[in-house]
Amino acid sequence: IRSLSGEEREEMEEELEDVRERIDSLQQESSELTDVAVENMEKVVDLLPQDDEAYNILGIIYQNKAANLFEQRNSIVDDNELVQELDDRAREALQVARQYYERAAEINPDAPEYWESLFQVYTTLGMEEEAREAMEKAGM
Repeated sequence: IRSLSGEEREEMEEELEDVRERIDSLQQESSELTDVAVENMEKVVDLLPQDDEAYNILGIIYQNKAANLFEQRNSIVDDNELVQELDDRAREALQVARQYYERAAEINPDAPEYWESLFQVYTTLGMEEEAREAMEKAGM
């Protein structure tokens, strides 16, 4: 866009704004659907507190939420406050994912995929010792 001028530049700026609005709309919709999924899965774990797969699904939901927040953070270049806010929110989501993955692994410690997920979360959160242990338990 910077290399364009006049009408061509205006058209591209308008198109960029339309794309940004569409992204915002899709992010809002995704957030709402994620909230519904969490609400339903929390009902499952209330009804079936020993269902390791339900806890794993909740971990996946929150890990994906964190990944989306990290992606948003990485796309921002000129707003350090927003970057920090998104980073904080992503790490909070990872902490929740960690709790769900840990519960799944507690219920079913022989499932390597739970330990692999914990390895990823621990690594991102800077929990090196826990990451090493999870890697071993995952057989990695």
